[in-house]
Amino acid sequence: MAKTNETKVALLETWPKPEEIEWRPGNKSQDKTEAAAFAYIDARFDMAILDAAFGTDGWATRNEVSADGKVLTVVVETRWANEVDGAQSVYVTRSASVFVEYPTPEEIAKGYIDPIKTAESEAFKRACVQYGIARVLYDFPRTKRKLKTGTNYFALPFADAAKAKITAGWVPAW
Repeated sequence: MAKTNETKVALLETWPKPEEIEWRPGNKSQDKTEAAAFAYIDARFDMAILDAAFGTDGWATRNEVSADGKVLTVVVETRWANEVDGAQSVYVTRSASVFVEYPTPEEIAKGYIDPIKTAESEAFKRACVQYGIARVLYDFPRTKRKLKTGTNYFALPFADAAKAKITAGWVPAW
């Protein structure tokens, strides 16, 4: 049975479970010893929600790269039921653009991840937020964490207790 648009919206607003939330360093302190901890989810979470709401054949993406190769746009298109007259499906698109950050020769030597893949994933997740997927993460309380000296990594991994403290009151009990 086809899902109603109301059901699709409810699925799009599904909150990530605490174990699906990851944390990355954001803005650093002036002395570079601490950074804001930003919550994020893996792109697989977005894909699973789109699959649940629209089915694997009810959504698609397309990538557009600017002529100079510096900006990548990901367009996410979804198929909605036309609940007015039941005729043709209605297609809705959301898109997001990001700058492609090409690595320096030193970063390439260290095995830097493909910049197009990185930009594609970031733009995809941003486009999905426009559908409401994991939008709640933008409202999480901000916290700072110590960084490993001279790195962009947290000194200690987020323990379950630390995650629970930050997400308390924000992520529903499962």
